[in-house]
Amino acid sequence: MRVFKSSRYVKVLFSSNGVCKLMKSVAVVGATGKVAAYAVEHCLEMGYQVKALARQPENITARHDNLITYQGDVVEPESLRPALSGVDIVLSCIGNRSKDKGVVVERGTKHIIDVMKEEGVERLALLSSVGVGCSRNQLGKLGIRGYIFGALFYTLMNDQRKDLLGAENVALESGLSVVVVRPTELTQQSGV
Repeated sequence: MRVFKSSRYVKVLFSSNGVCKLMKSVAVVGATGKVAAYAVEHCLEMGYQVKALARQPENITARHDNLITYQGDVVEPESLRPALSGVDIVLSCIGNRSKDKGVVVERGTKHIIDVMKEEGVERLALLSSVGVGCSRNQLGKLGIRGYIFGALFYTLMNDQRKDLLGAENVALESGLSVVVVRPTELTQQSGV
């Protein structure tokens, strides 16, 4: 991986089979969530073409000439195709709320990957959580908050944890170029 710097922003060159390609376009799935909304804004600031997909695209707050919004749902694979077609990377910010039943993120990730492969998109960034998989040991480094979160995550939120773990496994076994992001804490505070 190489980084290309210009006066306004930084773009990343990804190497696939020794050939570098300048990333120009990003698809953000789950674009009405807080993290995804920030990602959409940040990608636009960096000069990327952004395709933002959400079940309710009217709730996408960003407005920009380089932004195209799409309506879709990860449980309906064909609804993903327009947003994923022709992009350099997909950023999946889908989640599973406590009211959702089943493996929403795992199944949605599988559908995203299936469409990506059909459309020739090779790169996926998947938002997960600290405490999933081998990152469970990192919770202790967060002090008392980490222990409390771990207790909740492995009891009351165990279904959501298993769903995220299933999504990670599907992504990592897909043969695509995958990065899994496991944030410890998300905040809207400036400078944190």
